[in-house]
Amino acid sequence: MTMKKVMLFALTFLAIAQCASAQRGGGEGRRGGSPEEMANRQTARMAEDLDLSEAQVEKIKELNLLYAKKMMELRANAGEDRTGMREKMGALFQEKETELKKYLTTEQFEKYKKLEAERRARRGEGPGGRRGNPRENRPEKGNAGDRNG
Repeated sequence: MTMKKVMLFALTFLAIAQCASAQRGGGEGRRGGSPEEMANRQTARMAEDLDLSEAQVEKIKELNLLYAKKMMELRANAGEDRTGMREKMGALFQEKETELKKYLTTEQFEKYKKLEAERRARRGEGPGGRRGNPRENRPEKGNAGDRNG
């Protein structure tokens, strides 16, 4: 192999590796981003879904940030113990809900619980965490004609 071919091969390999790395999003949480970004997304969604007042938005944003940091720290320190991590995350989620209840009206909290249950169902999660392989539940590629009925 000539030096020119070796360099071309190396550059191609690096370009492919860089593209693959960029698509993964850096591994910062499932939906990506810093704890601040995650807290902002959660707060914005809750403000819209629950019609929060400005005072509620401020308090809930602080709460979401606190728990986003705790969740990220938990993920970073979990290692291979996925089951233990899920249990700890479940406990953190319950703790957060208890705090959240202090800032929401009864109606808002009931709506929040309903929306959370719907989100968990869409993600295939239940009280015990994820069920099965989420890829197994996706429609097969190439069957686009079946969707049109």
